[in-house]
Amino acid sequence: MQMPLEIRFHNIASSPTLEAAVCEQFRKIERFAPDLISCRVTIDSPHQRHEHGGLFAVTIDLRFAGGEVVASRRPSARHAHEDAQVAVNDAFAAARRQLEDRLSVRRDRRAV
Repeated sequence: MQMPLEIRFHNIASSPTLEAAVCEQFRKIERFAPDLISCRVTIDSPHQRHEHGGLFAVTIDLRFAGGEVVASRRPSARHAHEDAQVAVNDAFAAARRQLEDRLSVRRDRRAV
């Protein structure tokens, strides 16, 4: 990757545990798509409700030669996102699916 992995925390304190989870998920994507140019991950806690616990939003912006993938997981009725690590895993799963689709289309175009 040409630029280092960037992890941002918004409305929450930075966490070494979350940073490690992001790095682990990113390594999986990097093995799949080694031509990545940059990756920016933002972990946000937009709601400050204390009665049900905080919900987390995660946005991943992957740039690669010839394109960009932006995947996000926003708080919803899905209470699994009360756990920041679950939100990170879900967002990376979505990013990987989008990246696979984009790279598959690129390979198909080259084959023609």
